[in-house]
Amino acid sequence: MQLDPIDSLVLTALIYQYGRQIERTRVKTTENIVFSYRLRPLVGGQLYDPAFNWAAFWQRLLALANESKVRHVLVADVSDYYNQVYHHTVEQQLARANLPREV
Repeated sequence: MQLDPIDSLVLTALIYQYGRQIERTRVKTTENIVFSYRLRPLVGGQLYDPAFNWAAFWQRLLALANESKVRHVLVADVSDYYNQVYHHTVEQQLARANLPREV
């Protein structure tokens, strides 16, 4: 889905302002189990940690598959996931991160 340019600017500003609060409530990166975008603003304007990307996901997947104690690896295609997210679930998670209600 592509956002309207103004909506994209507003969303980016909100992520920049409140992203650290949201990150504190997420699964820790050291657990190495979630490879979605992780906030890590850099001086050059990059917002997300480059270590958490598609290639890192596949490297971790291959490592798990090669471990003798792991018998199965689950891969899920969530390309149509966002259309199925309930707004109240997002609101609950943002409240859990102590974001202002109007955000």
